[in-house]
Amino acid sequence: MPFPLQESDKEITPILQDLSHLAHRKVSRQHSARKLYANKFRDTEAKLRKQGGAPGSPIANFLNNPAWRIYTCFTKLGRMPMSDESFVHEMVRLGFDLDAKGIERYL
Repeated sequence: MPFPLQESDKEITPILQDLSHLAHRKVSRQHSARKLYANKFRDTEAKLRKQGGAPGSPIANFLNNPAWRIYTCFTKLGRMPMSDESFVHEMVRLGFDLDAKGIERYL
């Protein structure tokens, strides 16, 4: 996968804004790739619609869709047990739009 879907925009925004951050280059490339994929999917779907055939649900919408991002986190559970807690927190954040304190209270 050229970019992770499980990382939240809240999590990567400070990294993207801090050019000196250790992960800036990697996160910036992944963020750009996600935007590029979404734009290309939208362009392709627009062309297909003009030709009379397009998928029922735009693929580009899935790249930022909370349900899809929750599913991505869920599929990673158990692979690296030390990361499971962050995946669960992200699933709760995406599902209920909670801040860190709200997530802790929920869990």
